[in-house]
Amino acid sequence: MPILNKMKRRTVVLLVVGLLVALTVWHASLRVGMGPASGEGLHDYARSDPTTDYSTFRVGTLNIASGRGLDGRCDLARVAGVLEGLDLVALQEVRATGSSNQACALGKSLRVGWLYAPASRRWYFKEFGNAVLSDLPVGFWQRIPLPCKYDRSYRNVVFLVLEHERGPIHVLGTHVTQRYPRDREVQLRAVIELFLALEEPAILLGDLNARSDCPAIQELVARAGVDEPVGRLVDSPPEERVDWIFVRGLKCVDAGVRDEGVSDHPLYWVELRWPEAAETQAPAS
Repeated sequence: MPILNKMKRRTVVLLVVGLLVALTVWHASLRVGMGPASGEGLHDYARSDPTTDYSTFRVGTLNIASGRGLDGRCDLARVAGVLEGLDLVALQEVRATGSSNQACALGKSLRVGWLYAPASRRWYFKEFGNAVLSDLPVGFWQRIPLPCKYDRSYRNVVFLVLEHERGPIHVLGTHVTQRYPRDREVQLRAVIELFLALEEPAILLGDLNARSDCPAIQELVARAGVDEPVGRLVDSPPEERVDWIFVRGLKCVDAGVRDEGVSDHPLYWVELRWPEAAETQAPAS
């Protein structure tokens, strides 16, 4: 009998331990949304060349698809090559697991400041979100979760205040959900309202998962004082594009698209300058 009781106790202990392990694994597998956060400055920020003239500067947006190119190969060096020449870029679908952080790796490769803004946590890692790389100083940043009722992929918007020599520039970088139209509409409207509420100059960058026929996009493009330079300056931009750059209070002098297969999204960029006093705030025709 003592032997049987001992075996029963051991069986119970093993069952309890097994149950606890299973619960721990299940809990760790759940994707959990990250809350708001804020701070000052960027990681590893040190202007690459203090003598650089930023009277004009280039900003861009790229969904890096976790670094995976159209050929299925994951290569951050190729992504860094596409980002060369930009002074600020908003990145989407950036991952961080363990000691590996794609935002950090790209920032170090390009020798610019970086900020990772995770939108979700899974397996106890802040595994997925947005990022910003910048050679321009950032005085303040804020991570703002976007509304999410049906979709559990979780999204956020990153707000930055750039410290330009002519004055502060307010920047939003974001990635709106795709899978659930009701959440996508709410998130897109929230991002647009935030952009329009910012003091000029202001820039909105990101994968909005909305094409040019989306009513919210059409309304924003038609709004007085808002410039959409890629559509205005680039010959035949991709018809199916969902990545956008909107600008208020700055002059757009050039724009372009780079599609080198480093992701399933192209890189979009615009070159900006501070408007002179005599210039109108409306986009040039």
